[in-house]
Amino acid sequence: MKICALLMCLLGVIGLAQQTAPAQDTPLTAAEYQYFRSLLMAASGVDSNESLVAGKREAIAKHLGLDEGEQAILSNTASQFKIQMQSLVTQQKAISTGDGTLTPSSRAALSKIEEQRDEAVRTQAAALLRGFRPKTISQIRAYCASVAHIIAK
Repeated sequence: MKICALLMCLLGVIGLAQQTAPAQDTPLTAAEYQYFRSLLMAASGVDSNESLVAGKREAIAKHLGLDEGEQAILSNTASQFKIQMQSLVTQQKAISTGDGTLTPSSRAALSKIEEQRDEAVRTQAAALLRGFRPKTISQIRAYCASVAHIIAK
């Protein structure tokens, strides 16, 4: 009887922990996608001078309260994202050269590049969510939910 009660108590605690722990493999909401896209663009330096990247990463780390391990994860993930984005930009430039008109095949190729960019954001966001502490994930998701709520009004 005591073993059964102990087992029930343990299962209850596990169930509660699963309910309160942020789901790291949960698909990104639209707000979370935009947040991670902006975060990755800033942390990778894709759209800015390389000398500003360290300062941006430091500001992100301070804003989110990242520990050293999370900062390393952010740095590695942002570096991978930058490589992916540079490749896509190169492909985009190769398609977009010329007189400015786009053929149907050029439009299709650009659409595919946009899909690849979106997938890169989702892949690297998932890498951050797998590496960040539950506290950090909860903070990010709460922020995104509050922004989405404000925008929806």
